[in-house]
Amino acid sequence: MRHLLTLLALSLGSAGFLPATTPTPHVPVYLALAGCPLDRILPPPPAPGSPADLADLDTVLYVQARLTVVEAETARAHGTRPWDEFIRDVLGPSFNEKNCPETYRVLAGVRADFEPFLAAARAQYPRPRPPNRDARVRLASERTTIGSYPSSKVWSFLNLGLILAELYPESRDRLYEQIRWQGWMRVQGGHHYPSDCSAGILAAEGLARAFLASPKFQAELPVLRAEAVRVRSQPLPPWPQP
Repeated sequence: MRHLLTLLALSLGSAGFLPATTPTPHVPVYLALAGCPLDRILPPPPAPGSPADLADLDTVLYVQARLTVVEAETARAHGTRPWDEFIRDVLGPSFNEKNCPETYRVLAGVRADFEPFLAAARAQYPRPRPPNRDARVRLASERTTIGSYPSSKVWSFLNLGLILAELYPESRDRLYEQIRWQGWMRVQGGHHYPSDCSAGILAAEGLARAFLASPKFQAELPVLRAEAVRVRSQPLPPWPQP
């Protein structure tokens, strides 16, 4: 009987007789969308068909035509790496959840707060990805219909990197360079145009400033700095990365 009731509920829901489940709205941890208006941190993409837009696509095609096998494989492999692996390339292996549980907790809140900003940007600027407008573009991983602008990896990773730069100021330049490199690999892999990545950098700079100015985030800084002492006591990894 229990199985019959379950099947009945599923069939009623699919037929539209039961109300659809409303997604639970995100409750900001440190920063709400209204606290950092999108138009202040993110310029619009090049107009479709404009010289800048066509040059963007030409750049992707030019870069891909000259990729070595090693570069193509690197772009594919790095496309699936999580944010903290990129950070460890800069700060070293001692930056991990076991050593820095509070830092990971706070950054989880930052990452959750980031999602409404990304959703708003993608809704406002529904730019098609390079392979969805030109069949000559080769993808390093699976095709997606999610918008291209801005690069979410560049935006989100650099936002985290700039926040961490407050705790590790000696590594600020390395964090910047690491995320720029990640953006370039997204271009090599056919996922983004160069302007997607440039916009991600601009948006990250503005968003990180807003997070760092948040009173709730400021209250977290003492415990984050205490954890950073343990990480900074270890030698930095070689740079640049091989």
